[in-house]
Amino acid sequence: MFNEIASVIIHRPVEMVYDFMSQPKNRLIYDPDLIDVRHTPDGPLQIGSEIVEVRGMMGMKNDMVTIVAALEPNRLISYQAREGDPVNAFGHYQFESVPEGTRLTLNFTLAPKGLMKIAVPLWSGWLKKNITKGLQSIKNVLEN
Repeated sequence: MFNEIASVIIHRPVEMVYDFMSQPKNRLIYDPDLIDVRHTPDGPLQIGSEIVEVRGMMGMKNDMVTIVAALEPNRLISYQAREGDPVNAFGHYQFESVPEGTRLTLNFTLAPKGLMKIAVPLWSGWLKKNITKGLQSIKNVLEN
């Protein structure tokens, strides 16, 4: 199993940060490995919305599907892998108003099943680096 918790302070109001993060297409702005993002149903995110990320990794394209598991405006967006996904990933973005603006925290967990468990040690360093890099990229986009 892999778990990483990382935070960044963004010098913007929590409402602005939450609004940006609750629009899946905005991932294309801060994640250079994404090729496309779409979600269903159309419109604002809701619990049960399905998000498909088309990602380029290690020279290959693959689709990663997550489901919105929880939404609390200006406080929390929670995602989880579809049932039966052997990677079994889930993550929670928490939004906290602080004097400097917003503390954005990502708590990301992989609990792979079957043979996918073998890959966790290979992925862990890459994941830690990309989680930190991703939060910094969100900060840069929102502050500039």
